[in-house]
Amino acid sequence: MTLVFAYGPETLQARMYDRIGPTDVLGPAILEGYRLVFNKPNHKDKDEGLANLEPKDGESVFGVVYDLKPAQATLLEGFFGGYENRNLRVAILDLENPETRIMKSATVYLARRTKAGLLPSPANVTATRKGMEENGAEPRFLEALSEYESKA
Repeated sequence: MTLVFAYGPETLQARMYDRIGPTDVLGPAILEGYRLVFNKPNHKDKDEGLANLEPKDGESVFGVVYDLKPAQATLLEGFFGGYENRNLRVAILDLENPETRIMKSATVYLARRTKAGLLPSPANVTATRKGMEENGAEPRFLEALSEYESKA
């Protein structure tokens, strides 16, 4: 099995299931030392930014860890053209006991190319918010997303 830390619109479980089929969800997770940005150029609309992560000390990103079968992991690679994968340590959260965090190594997709000044589509911002809410994101992550909602 392959653990994948998904962020942005991919935190919306229905979106992920539509792409790769039903899969196990280990739960919400946090990746420390990165922040969510929308700076990967969309090859269909060069002015639109897709979700990406960039290193940033003192910040963190909310996501969801999925446990994928090998065929699902291969299928997911096709949806993430222009991204490279890295294995990073993420903290899987226990929503019933917020102090409990289980550290796991997971595949994280990061854009190969970025461009400043891009904005996400309203649909991507909405999917990101819904995914965060669906998976119990802390208010600070939702507040950080509001920066993009006012611009999208």
